[in-house]
Amino acid sequence: MDLSDYIRENNVSVQRLIAQVSQLSSADYGTDMGGGWTVSTALVHLAFWDSCRLALLRRWIMDGVSVTTSDSEVINQGVEALAGAITGPAAGTMAVRAAQAHDTEINRISPELADAIAAADQLTVLRRSVHRNAHLDEIERALRQA
Repeated sequence: MDLSDYIRENNVSVQRLIAQVSQLSSADYGTDMGGGWTVSTALVHLAFWDSCRLALLRRWIMDGVSVTTSDSEVINQGVEALAGAITGPAAGTMAVRAAQAHDTEINRISPELADAIAAADQLTVLRRSVHRNAHLDEIERALRQA
């Protein structure tokens, strides 16, 4: 894949996110998704990870690409602890804004930077669509089952 493929996939996923958030009722945000998550929790989770990947991308633009690791399970537990304070439409707004901000930055990077990110096996920074779509699928399933 090249940069234009990542951009296209991300754009499709952010449009899907916008469409899904625009259809949520106030009650939908509280829908149980299992594991202690609600629709709001999932959206805050997406906002957090898009924001983190944006921050990492901006660092790499300034300093060059370096391999970074993190314990996503521990980080997710921290996000979950805070997500309960952000409910309803605020969670949806955060998710959309974070996705759009990330994708705006990806649209500006050079193909060379994208290649360096891919070579460092840090595709989660470029392909946010994979993460977004996985959680959007979960949200859709939870809403259908509610």
